[in-house]
Amino acid sequence: MSTCTMQKLSLVSHRSDVDRLMRELMWLRCAEIEQIDPEKLGLDRPASDAERSDLSRRASVLSQGIAILSEYKTSKRGLFSGRLAVKKESFDAPAEPSAEIASAAIELNGKLSELRAAQNKKEADLLSLAPWSAYDLPLEVRDTDKTHIVLGALPSALKVADVSAGMPDEAAGLFEIEEISRDEHSVYVAVVEHRSCGTRVDRALSALGFTRIDFKEMTGTPLEAADKLRGEIKWIEDEREEVLSDLKELAQHVSELEIAYDVTMTALSCAEAKSKLSFTESTAYLRAWVPSQSVPAVKELLGDFECWYEFEEAKEEDDPPVLLKNNRWASPFENVVAMYSLPRYGTFDPTFIMSIFYFVIFGLMLADVGYGLVLTLGCLLLLKLMKPVGGVKQLMQMFMICGISCTVAGVAFGSYFGDLIDMVSANLLGSSFKMPSALNLVENPMTFLYISLGLGLVHLCTGMAIKFCVLCRRGMV
Repeated sequence: MSTCTMQKLSLVSHRSDVDRLMRELMWLRCAEIEQIDPEKLGLDRPASDAERSDLSRRASVLSQGIAILSEYKTSKRGLFSGRLAVKKESFDAPAEPSAEIASAAIELNGKLSELRAAQNKKEADLLSLAPWSAYDLPLEVRDTDKTHIVLGALPSALKVADVSAGMPDEAAGLFEIEEISRDEHSVYVAVVEHRSCGTRVDRALSALGFTRIDFKEMTGTPLEAADKLRGEIKWIEDEREEVLSDLKELAQHVSELEIAYDVTMTALSCAEAKSKLSFTESTAYLRAWVPSQSVPAVKELLGDFECWYEFEEAKEEDDPPVLLKNNRWASPFENVVAMYSLPRYGTFDPTFIMSIFYFVIFGLMLADVGYGLVLTLGCLLLLKLMKPVGGVKQLMQMFMICGISCTVAGVAFGSYFGDLIDMVSANLLGSSFKMPSALNLVENPMTFLYISLGLGLVHLCTGMAIKFCVLCRRGMV
């Protein structure tokens, strides 16, 4: 139970074949390109930053476009629809047309945001005009030769007569306050003041809580300005509907954008891997690690290229990548090992033995037939419907297996959704029926404690025994 044996691939190929070679190696999914220091070998490294930057920008545009258009897609993908199946030939198609669609979606979404903001402002302006419908002067009129007109609001508790009485004596007869409207919060007034006393009147009004209101961008009377705003809001709504219609039309291409995004990310991964190679004027030098079981497939692939290559075993000074290889039972538990730390290359892989203890301890922790069946059947159903891959698939498989241990432990302890069956039997059926169990945890808690301690002791001793064997193999004992 050791990690998968790796072999080092050294390869020299024509520089013109590099792109095709890298794509084919990526499709095999069995080679990890090693970073090469070209200076030590007297070689060059290509300036691929521009290519990667362009691909990253395109991927970002496509990602934004997908996020925007997904909201307007009429046919939604179901929760259990699974992954979209794509032919390999699709990855040879150019992604530029889809990037143009995504850019158009981003532009339309920006325009929609601007229209929404403009409409909100117009509606706020229209709302601010509501108290001034009785005001019959044009809003842009603020001054005459000898007077100044100020519009504003006073606290609703004040009366206009009291405000006039509270003005400075020297301003008597030089100003006029007219109440336009009133609501529960404010009194809306128009103040006409002579230019000679404007400052004193303003100070006196400010002391009473006067708030100046300006309608700088509006012309005509409040009623005329309100009518104009309603027309502008109607125009904005029509423009928004047109933009939304365009977005819904573009949303029919979401699937194409998703494929283009995957194509672009694959090309980006290829470009990043290519940046690890070294070059001469006409050749490219590649170094990679390949699992031993995949060497025949790689050799068959390289037979289609004019290149030189060799495979060699890993040396002590090398640092090969770690690949775990376990049977169908233990492989779903590899993620648990990886969460802590992968074993060093060539050393003992604890996944299989760890999976046995994980399976047993998980079952003892949950120990319920109902929950175990839900876990097992639910994960099995998700695996069939969603068809996940990678780590998600392994996680679902692990919980499906652990559900079996929960069910077995639940039968042993007589737990079926807790004591649901016993309670239903006693309270609804008037029966004293109880589910049979090998161990009643309520009546014999110490027995379960001894079982747990014993299992923990076996767990620790197994770990120590494995460590002893590893040290013996290294000649350290």
